[in-house]
Amino acid sequence: LLKSVSSDYRELAFVVVCKSGKTFETIKNLEYLTSEKFKGVVNGENTYVISVEDNHTWEWGKTVGAKLFPMSQAISGRFQVFSAITAVSLGLIGINVEEFFDGGLMQEAFLSLQADVARRFQLYKDGIDTDVYFAFDDRLKSLAEWYASITAESLGKASRGITPIVSIGSRDLHSIGQLYLQGKRNKFTTFLSLSDTDEDNLYILKAVKKAYDDAELPYVHIELNAESVDILTNELGEFMQSKMIETVLLGGLMGINPYDQPGVEL
Repeated sequence: LLKSVSSDYRELAFVVVCKSGKTFETIKNLEYLTSEKFKGVVNGENTYVISVEDNHTWEWGKTVGAKLFPMSQAISGRFQVFSAITAVSLGLIGINVEEFFDGGLMQEAFLSLQADVARRFQLYKDGIDTDVYFAFDDRLKSLAEWYASITAESLGKASRGITPIVSIGSRDLHSIGQLYLQGKRNKFTTFLSLSDTDEDNLYILKAVKKAYDDAELPYVHIELNAESVDILTNELGEFMQSKMIETVLLGGLMGINPYDQPGVEL
């Protein structure tokens, strides 16, 4: 990234997010970016620190004159989507933050969410303990990865949980489609696409869904409306809020605390 911008790095903004203040990857990245090799690249004008007040990362932000935004100590970082973590990043690239937050209100989707959770929990009790997040648009890859991370970290404990897998369509049909269609029948698939996804990819997705129907495999297809940036931003807010609530409710039904992560807090 640093090699791709101008020599004065003025196009860059650095958003540092670290709840604990001591996450290894964050600390090492900061050490690298503030090393002699990139002296002056990170400064008070282009750096935004989002962390719990007074921890190591917060204090580091003070030393460079960064703009500081507090995050809650009481709430797991992965559930702080509707906070400065998202607001700062979206604001920096000119996205309407209010649209994202309004989507999170889920004014029309909450009732159907309860039925979705009940269905997924019943499938879990029936042995469907793997979720496949199948993004049929490369632009949705990072969203599917976020979906997988919140599932794994929230529900994977006490020798229980749902194992998430991220796939990209149509590419992964050639590599692991055979497993999904005729392997162990322990998978629930969420197909993701956009309203302006490439027509060829949508044609393939339609054929894949028919194959799932013929094999009586459980799935759901979620299409996000990309008619405009504001509409898509709103839909992303609704989607991410619904998945966080779904995860919390599933944790409760499974007898798991979805908020902690004891396996990675050494």
